[in-house]
Amino acid sequence: MFAKIAIPSPLTDFFTYEVPPKMEEQIFIGQRVFVPFGKFRKVTGFVVVLTYEKPEFKTKKIIDLLDDKPIFTTEMLKLAKWISNYYIAPLGEVMKTFLPKGIFVNSEKRFFRTEKKLPKNLSQEESLVLEFLGEEGRIYKDLDKKFKSVNFVLNTLIGKGLVKLDYGLQKNVKAKMEKFVKLLPKAERPLEEVQEELKRTPKQLQILEFMIGNLGFSKLSALLKATKSYHAQVKLLQEKGFLEIYEQEVQREVYQGIEQKELSQLNLEQEVICDKIDFAVTNKKFKTFLLHGITGSGKTRVYINALKKVIDSGKTGIVLVPEIALTPQTVTRFKEAFGEEVAVLHSQMSVGERFDSWRSVHEGKVKIVVGARSAIFAPLKNIGIIVVDEEHEFSYKQFDSSPRYQARDVAVVRGKLNNCVVILGSATPSVESFHNAKTGKYDLLLLRKRAIKEAKLPETEVVNLVSEKENLGQWAVPVFSGKLITAIDQTLKKGEQVILLQNKRGFSTFLQCVAKDCEYVAKCENCEVSLVFHQSEKILRCHYCDYQMKVPETCPDCSEVTIKQSGIGTQKVENLLGSLFPNSGIVRMDIDTTRNKKDSHQKILEAFGEKKYQILLGTQMVAKGLDFPNVTLVGVVSADTGLLLPDFRAGEKSFQLLAQVSGRSGRGKTGGEVIIQTSFPHNPVIQFSKEHNYNGFFDSEIEIRKVALYPPFCRLVMILFRGEDEQKVLEMAKEFRKNIPHKHFLIVLGPTQAPLSKIKNNYRYQILLKIDKKQDLNNRETNQILKNVREDLKSKFQKNKVSVSIDIDPFGML
Repeated sequence: MFAKIAIPSPLTDFFTYEVPPKMEEQIFIGQRVFVPFGKFRKVTGFVVVLTYEKPEFKTKKIIDLLDDKPIFTTEMLKLAKWISNYYIAPLGEVMKTFLPKGIFVNSEKRFFRTEKKLPKNLSQEESLVLEFLGEEGRIYKDLDKKFKSVNFVLNTLIGKGLVKLDYGLQKNVKAKMEKFVKLLPKAERPLEEVQEELKRTPKQLQILEFMIGNLGFSKLSALLKATKSYHAQVKLLQEKGFLEIYEQEVQREVYQGIEQKELSQLNLEQEVICDKIDFAVTNKKFKTFLLHGITGSGKTRVYINALKKVIDSGKTGIVLVPEIALTPQTVTRFKEAFGEEVAVLHSQMSVGERFDSWRSVHEGKVKIVVGARSAIFAPLKNIGIIVVDEEHEFSYKQFDSSPRYQARDVAVVRGKLNNCVVILGSATPSVESFHNAKTGKYDLLLLRKRAIKEAKLPETEVVNLVSEKENLGQWAVPVFSGKLITAIDQTLKKGEQVILLQNKRGFSTFLQCVAKDCEYVAKCENCEVSLVFHQSEKILRCHYCDYQMKVPETCPDCSEVTIKQSGIGTQKVENLLGSLFPNSGIVRMDIDTTRNKKDSHQKILEAFGEKKYQILLGTQMVAKGLDFPNVTLVGVVSADTGLLLPDFRAGEKSFQLLAQVSGRSGRGKTGGEVIIQTSFPHNPVIQFSKEHNYNGFFDSEIEIRKVALYPPFCRLVMILFRGEDEQKVLEMAKEFRKNIPHKHFLIVLGPTQAPLSKIKNNYRYQILLKIDKKQDLNNRETNQILKNVREDLKSKFQKNKVSVSIDIDPFGML
């Protein structure tokens, strides 16, 4: 028997291996296997085909089966193949995306001493390395940490025949073990007898009495804490035969201590919508709903009701939320409704936490999965509903690595494979989704009122920053208009809270020389972008490659002392707020305050919710899914950030951000207001945001898309070329373009320099394809053309050190 194995690598082909006779009855499609790969490596692969047809070439044998049954169901394998075909991604890489990192077994370098007799002329370094290797050998990582220039020493020892190299198994995650204590039969004697035996050791007696009162079982850590004891005292009781200390595997839990609560009553509008969804769930047929509800209308309550219906019928459900670390309140809502039936999956969890959560899903211990985009691959069986909250969010698109999938679209495909209901929810739906609803592909559901009866959409005022500066002249306060300062002051005096959005982190957005005829701007040496000044660290930093440099005292070009900070970042806004409102608690939430800090978003939001701070300032993080009834003012420091980017979605993204952050105001019984500062007050996006007019925005935007031929009136493919030699990058981009055959359904634009022309020392050029959706269904012909061209030019790309990536349905054009 032979097996075709998908290996998680950029290689698109399957690899054929011989199945050892002893494995033939235990091997199945969808299993993980451990196989030799290349000269030395051994890797995890996935069985995708089993056959008795012997290949014409020599094959290696499968080393081991890593599962006793398939880890991929038939449905999951179909989904993986669809993603592989549609997004032009190797099947092995796609299947790897379905699984948590901790599940993979790889090989790792391990060095051993041979039995050869040691010569007398060894160097000191060679002797030390041999001594460190000992009898059991060492992995390379330990050697590299212990010795400098260890590669040279190891190669010398291997050349002398004193050391050999092997590749052993490396498991990424170990089970979490905890110590527990349980009473033994000796402790079950009459209490008087036990007390008599232990009367000279009162602490041991106290430990035993605690165990009896705790039904004879406890975590060791809990026992030590409750009785203020030491481990040695418990161990003495074990030696006397009263109890046993043992280890047991425990699951790593992230969201602990959330108690279940009773659900609020549905309002009339919610009831009507829930009835429609319940009917579709009962029919057990594939249907996609677009739930368009204004901010604060209670979309999450509708999701919970639909999930309850599904769970009661014996099925399971997936809920996708954007950037789950930013929306802990949403996770809490589902935990409060369904308790232990909910598993959470997201990238901020440790590898171990994520693995344990995934395993509880795989073993059928939970019925609902809540998570960010990769949660769409959760191994749930018998799926009855898939919910995509804030379906417009860009974070559902994977940008940086293959497969570059869009989780919202994958959710619809998985819903179709499972014949189940899919709900896409948003206050500001993507233009594509709303167009699908308008044309009948999706069923449109509307929530026009806020869930709390007294809550209304906030009043919005637009402040013209140009007029403000002209009118006030030298008296104008940098960053803040007089209107916004007054509104913040009045809000704080009433004991209410403020959220401020400034979608640029750092202190100033760039550093420039203002001397006459000098055009110096501090730029990254690796990227064609300006450096951002960070006040707290007193450095200039690149937000793309993290290159850093000190602030120059004089201009590097003209040597004048005329360096000036320009633009406004969140740090600068925070400083100004502190000087204007010195007695108010201000907390900033952006990448700089949350980077590499576990649960940092949750801690900031919890503190703000507990009113430890009066002002929450941040980037777009503060616009997402927050529900604080005491927030009655939202201020947008500059609505122009992102509005003028060279991206056909710039207007849509700006409208969505403004509408979402505005929706954080007035969610309680007290009314709210929003102040938007802009230099372009008459821009349609600003006006539609002011009026909370999504339909007006959509009608305007859809006409622009139709004329310019952008989605939803075509499909886009972005082909990006990168390399350190700009001339070779451009040449390869031109050759790729030349090899794309002329097709009546295909418009080819470029190659042209990317708007971000250089990132991390790589020059960037791009080709944009526009595809007629009706004439090339699901990009089938286009994708095959692109695969063929890439394969034909593969050796040239490698020779010229140019990489090419193909992004189907790109979300960013930069």
